[in-house]
Amino acid sequence: MFARDTSEEARSVQAQVLRRLSGAQKLEAMNALSLMTHSLVRAGIRERLSQATETEREAEYFRIVLGDSLARRVLEYRNHIRARDI
Repeated sequence: MFARDTSEEARSVQAQVLRRLSGAQKLEAMNALSLMTHSLVRAGIRERLSQATETEREAEYFRIVLGDSLARRVLEYRNHIRARDI
């Protein structure tokens, strides 16, 4: 939960601050961190796969976030739905 370079004193202060947050505030903070993480993943993919198509980048995003097996299933299903709608 805490970074390795965080001092014990800083960890204590951080824990105190987190305990004071309401449930809604904790959820809001987690949502913000989640959105930031997904944004960083997408930025990393754009940088690493600068020559890739948006479809290839999206597939890589799903692979990173969902893992190989689930990403493959999601993409197959999405392609099935898109083919059906054409």
